[in-house]
Amino acid sequence: MLGMALYMRVMEYGITYNRYLIGMYGIWLALMSIYFILFGKAQQKWLFFFASVFILVSQFGPYSAKNITQKSQEQRLMKLIKEAQPLSEETNMKTKYQISDVIAYINQNYGTESFKRTLPEIYKRFEENSKKEHEIQEDGSHIYFYNFPYFATNELGFKFVNRWDWISYKNPKKRERYFYAKRDKSAIDITGYNYLILYNTYSMASKEENSTTINIEKNLLTVNQGRESLSKFKLDSFIEKLAHKQINELGNIDREELIFEAEDNATRVKLLFSNIVLNGEKEILNANYQALIKVKKRQ
Repeated sequence: MLGMALYMRVMEYGITYNRYLIGMYGIWLALMSIYFILFGKAQQKWLFFFASVFILVSQFGPYSAKNITQKSQEQRLMKLIKEAQPLSEETNMKTKYQISDVIAYINQNYGTESFKRTLPEIYKRFEENSKKEHEIQEDGSHIYFYNFPYFATNELGFKFVNRWDWISYKNPKKRERYFYAKRDKSAIDITGYNYLILYNTYSMASKEENSTTINIEKNLLTVNQGRESLSKFKLDSFIEKLAHKQINELGNIDREELIFEAEDNATRVKLLFSNIVLNGEKEILNANYQALIKVKKRQ
């Protein structure tokens, strides 16, 4: 059962470190089982002897975990590219995800230089442009020269597809979109506000008397003072506009795009989001932000 399960995974996704080690364990277990079945005077010392041999083999030489897994993943990459020619944005989503995933795996575990063998022309162009940070194409998309997987897939003819893109494609209702404000060093203008609070949607709001707190739930922003609710503001239009915003591959957008302002007779609020995560139903799952609050005098 162990061998069959491992074989099915290897045939579909190639050999990885974990599968290699599980395979080595399976071979060792099978050999030791046969040994103890066939030999009545079997000695336990051979358990440790062969375990040590397998450990050494997995670490050094041509059959080491690094060599075997790298060759397997490189062969898988070349097979996927060859079978999917010609590659473009029109290529089916599963193939684009598989190619993106294996390129990212090789890059993470064996380094960018390992692509000298599998993608020599793309690697050469990547090295030639390594001093650039990014380049904007005619269609507005970005090429990132510090991230080889994104660069390589763009050279192959399509944008990098990460795990979350693939999950969202399979199940649109579980789709999550990530928005990150570009980092800047600009100061925050607090003129006209009483409080500046650092918050996230999972913060436990204080219920102390006279304390001013805020909460976001189901895209509804509530401003509280102590246990009393002062104001409620809907974030629907802000979120709707954000959800249709075209973002680049890394999710970064301008700081101004992640600012929400609202006011009523009781309070004035200004939220400066640093990041927002939306689910497939356009609801805020998580967010980090700074909140400026002005509590007006009551009549």
